[in-house]
Amino acid sequence: ARITTPRSLFVQSRADATPVALYFADEDSHVVRMLNLTAADDLALAIDADGRVTTTIPAASVFTVAGGPNTAGFPNGPGFAGDGEEAERVRFSFPFGVAVTTSGGQPAHFFTSDRRNDRLRRFAAPPLVKTNQ
Repeated sequence: ARITTPRSLFVQSRADATPVALYFADEDSHVVRMLNLTAADDLALAIDADGRVTTTIPAASVFTVAGGPNTAGFPNGPGFAGDGEEAERVRFSFPFGVAVTTSGGQPAHFFTSDRRNDRLRRFAAPPLVKTNQ
């Protein structure tokens, strides 16, 4: 991912306090990105209703979590869409802050301020479980 204007860093740790993800709003790209902080563990970004991993974040890589497709060279213009949708369908206009809540030691909700849409957006946080055992 090409990072243009990183804002508001948030580190997500496992229950044992091991940092696994660094989230940030990439304001001018209108997306929220995640850096997988693990050197060898691929992490699940999305799991379907049957418990199958549908999207994986490779070890030590940057991935677009919300705001647009994770496609190199794809221009993500400002937008407003995705309320009540999965994270990859959420569209922002200059996202700024990020925060993640936990429940039972697992990520629960992801919050991002959507500056030009005058909104605080919430969507399900990535589960961040290892996918390469």
